[in-house]
Amino acid sequence: MPSEAEYKEEKDRKKENPRISVKIQDDFDYRVVSKMAKNRDTSLSGAMRDIVHQWILSNAEMLKKTYGVDIDEINEEIFLETASLVYDKELKPLEVKLIDELSRFFEMVEVVGIQDLADHFGVPIKTIKKILYTHAKVIKSKGLNLTVNEGRIFKRD
Repeated sequence: MPSEAEYKEEKDRKKENPRISVKIQDDFDYRVVSKMAKNRDTSLSGAMRDIVHQWILSNAEMLKKTYGVDIDEINEEIFLETASLVYDKELKPLEVKLIDELSRFFEMVEVVGIQDLADHFGVPIKTIKKILYTHAKVIKSKGLNLTVNEGRIFKRD
């Protein structure tokens, strides 16, 4: 039996991911999904969930080209959103590159929104925030004196 904490966590997860209903109108599709569910000893919705998940994983490039959906970016966002408070404060190669780029970026810019900066570098907002909040000393050692206020980054002299 799940603990109270596990029950609350599952309930919260369900709130974040609303139910999507699908009506299978084609008899062929219904029979295929029914057989999948029976062979895997799962529900029809479980079989559909598996189909969708496998399709997404198998079509990552097409999703990126056609719909602008980057699977790797979504995985990173989910990881950053769900990471515990105890995390590795060691600089990652991507973070080192971004900090170096910040030095060049702020040669011409004095104020930028966090969202705009994330868009400019093509990374999630959480990555920019992690760099700013966790590696402020490294940023200062590069000669940058930055402050964050109301979602904007200011270069200070």
